[in-house]
Amino acid sequence: MKILVVGPSWVGDAVMAQSLYKLILQETKNKIDVLAPQWTLGVLDRMKEVETPICSPFDHGEFKFCKRVEFGRSMESRSYDQAIILTNSLKSALIPYFSKIPKRTGWLGEMRYGLINDIRKFDRTKDTLMIEKFAVLADDISNKNKIAKTTLLFKESKADISSLELVDQYTKKAIDSLNKLSINQNYKNELIVFANNLMKRDL
Repeated sequence: MKILVVGPSWVGDAVMAQSLYKLILQETKNKIDVLAPQWTLGVLDRMKEVETPICSPFDHGEFKFCKRVEFGRSMESRSYDQAIILTNSLKSALIPYFSKIPKRTGWLGEMRYGLINDIRKFDRTKDTLMIEKFAVLADDISNKNKIAKTTLLFKESKADISSLELVDQYTKKAIDSLNKLSINQNYKNELIVFANNLMKRDL
């Protein structure tokens, strides 16, 4: 089964999405391609679960309806069986729709009736983690097992990302931004250590 994942726009969410990929591959033998912005491809290249990272030709926030229709139709020849859309925007669901992917899984988001034909729900009353929201999009696993498995898989993913090679300029900007945040100092220090680890080429 071939799956196209429309990935998140942010590096942090792209890292957390690895827990979903691990979950999918544990349950079934699938091939996962991920359509994502250029600045997250360095992360995806290091994920063994991802068969092919595909660079999105659209910048964050760009609509360009006609271009999305054209790009979606150009993807039709890849013959995906399912698309999993990890974002909420209407525009992110256009490419899978025009690629004629039969099963398009995601949250309702911006009233995406029709564009998403396999709508998933999560409990908004709980303090739901992003990895738990991603787990809801995986198939054939009970919600209880999804959350337990996803938490464990995310711990594994955090170990994996220590060896990622990201563009230094983005990491440096991230550290500068972290230093300016008004958050708990211990938490801030952990994030800075994590960002520094991403810069180390010899890990």
